[in-house]
Amino acid sequence: MTTPDFEDWLNRQDIPVEDTVTLDRFLGYLEDELGIHGGSLGIAEETYTERYKGLEEYGIRAVARHYTFMGEPFVETRYAIKGELGLFGKFRAYEIGAIRARVAGDWDAAEALEYKYGIMEKEPERRKVIYQERS
Repeated sequence: MTTPDFEDWLNRQDIPVEDTVTLDRFLGYLEDELGIHGGSLGIAEETYTERYKGLEEYGIRAVARHYTFMGEPFVETRYAIKGELGLFGKFRAYEIGAIRARVAGDWDAAEALEYKYGIMEKEPERRKVIYQERS
């Protein structure tokens, strides 16, 4: 039985982009850096599938963008979409991922991506504005 508190906590963790590329790297990071093991890794695998896998399957990958903002180093996650020029924000990446999954007939991935998009839509307005401005 999964625990929503653990899933929420795991989703809030700032995991380096390079450790989200494959499931093995993701689980390895959780074991080595956060000390997660046993049945919790099964829950983490479900979280990975929901959060990262659907995007990768449809040519969308997370990219860490490093730059200086007001004199301070800053890192943000942007999304590279195969066949499109430039980097995209989180909202647009999930929207395009859901569309591509529906076109491919992968209803499970489309539903997961649309669910995640719906959660983002319910975020506080101050966070939505940040995502939409950076899209």
